[in-house]
Amino acid sequence: MIKDKKNKEYLDVIYFGLAELKSRQNQTKEAIGFYKLSVSKSVDNDAQKALSSLILGEIFYEDQLYRPAQSYYDTAVAYMDVESPKFKSVQKRQTTLSLLIENLNVISDQDSLQKIAGMSESQRNNFIDGLISKLKEEERLEKQQAQSDKNESAFLNGNQNNRGSNRLNQSRGGVWYFYNPTTLSFGFSEFGRKWGRRKLEDNWRRSNKKSFGIEEAETEEDLEEEFDPKSRDSYIAKLPLSVEQLKLSNQKIIEAYYNAAIIYKEDLEDLGLSLKTFEELNQRFPKNDNQVKVLYFLYRLNLSLENEDEAAKHKKMLLKLFPQSDYAKIISDSTYLETLQNAKPTIDVLYEKAYKKYLSGKYKATVSDCELANKNHKGNLLTPRFDLLHALASGYIDGKNKMVVLLQKVIETHQGHEVAVSAQEILDQLNEEESSTSNSSSESKEDQKYTYEPKSAHYFILIFKEFDLEQNIAKATLSDYHSQFYSLEKLNISALLLDKETNMLSVREFENANKAMNYYNAFQLGDARGPFGDNYQSFVISQSNFPIFYQSKEIEEYLLKFKEFYQSQQ
Repeated sequence: MIKDKKNKEYLDVIYFGLAELKSRQNQTKEAIGFYKLSVSKSVDNDAQKALSSLILGEIFYEDQLYRPAQSYYDTAVAYMDVESPKFKSVQKRQTTLSLLIENLNVISDQDSLQKIAGMSESQRNNFIDGLISKLKEEERLEKQQAQSDKNESAFLNGNQNNRGSNRLNQSRGGVWYFYNPTTLSFGFSEFGRKWGRRKLEDNWRRSNKKSFGIEEAETEEDLEEEFDPKSRDSYIAKLPLSVEQLKLSNQKIIEAYYNAAIIYKEDLEDLGLSLKTFEELNQRFPKNDNQVKVLYFLYRLNLSLENEDEAAKHKKMLLKLFPQSDYAKIISDSTYLETLQNAKPTIDVLYEKAYKKYLSGKYKATVSDCELANKNHKGNLLTPRFDLLHALASGYIDGKNKMVVLLQKVIETHQGHEVAVSAQEILDQLNEEESSTSNSSSESKEDQKYTYEPKSAHYFILIFKEFDLEQNIAKATLSDYHSQFYSLEKLNISALLLDKETNMLSVREFENANKAMNYYNAFQLGDARGPFGDNYQSFVISQSNFPIFYQSKEIEEYLLKFKEFYQSQQ
């Protein structure tokens, strides 16, 4: 049946039948081979392609082979009927595996880039030039073979065309750009970040394909991929050559290790691989920002896996290095975690009340609530936020100097927490305002309010109403979006309230205005904006302008500046 040309369109079903037969005979290796053939030979039968892919995904998943499992779950979700009762559960697993693989890819990609960056300049250039030379040679051979096939096809009336095509595919070695993992890693993440996963179809760049005019085509062209596989500069631009770039690369690796270990533990319930990943993180970067959490998880995982000596070792280290942390208290006092969990709802209510008083201008009451919360609920999880709120409210009561002192204390006490970032931004703005006042007294207040600084750090801002979309759903949407398309970027999402009904998410930070606007444009064209519908406002803003905007909360006023500063430049 397989050799009969009349059955060509049914090959996927035939191979599936053979796979099922081998599976019932417990010949798993042979069954996998036939399931793969069923997937590859399926052309128009989406249901069969989805079913064969799903079975392969499940086989590899059970064997803890998560990379091939993710690949086949991806295919299954792409071709499965969304009305299928299995669709949501399959999609959930596909999302989990995709997030895992993206983090694992960050580790391998950054390690590769660091290895190349560590070469001498001449070695590095020779290595990259070698990749480019191989790419050009492969393209030359491809064109040569294509012309040969064309001539052969014409001579034999087309009968030999398929054989020539097959030989063409076989002639492509692992050195051509799209078959070479080293060169591919430079460009693929950039492509995925901009366009995401797209089926092979007309106007694949667009999430909404109802119309496609000249202006839109020009916009798409502007967003085309910047990576040039034949340019040495394109490769070098991706390399962490400076101290700061290397530090950023290491931070990406640290975060990817931590994320992967958590996914293994929480989502896949693979304690062995979670432990292994945390151990690798701890060995490579023992003083990372998540050190206290890593030690805690190493203790818990070893305890669960009955590695008592290892558990005791990490417990001792945690108690020694972080004796005042919540994690140390949880280990030392079995009732502490329950106390924290029981106190959380109370703390949430107290913070919400204090924050509402702050928005209403009741600054003395705000300070009183913050001090009372930290006194009666020592070590509560919202302590950093109470401290920041306390600092801001105190500034309105006792003046700028008091605010500066308290903001500096927030930065020192909660280093690494997002409130420390916010506190630093406010401090920077206060310093800038003081400098601006002394140097630009002749300028009008309106001219001083917002400044255009395209080379400074920028944020992307998204504003929406609570009754249109819940804040946690909005954050999850952006988080998933970043996991898919910005996994190599160090982007943080912060959530704030502009008023009782208006939420604001800030994505920070972009190196300059150009990169922020690239994100802005991609968001407008992409699928991530879907949950927000048309009921949102978005823009980019410089780091120095952000505190001014947040204090005034005049959205329409800033949107005029956004149009003037940024949109008119495009």
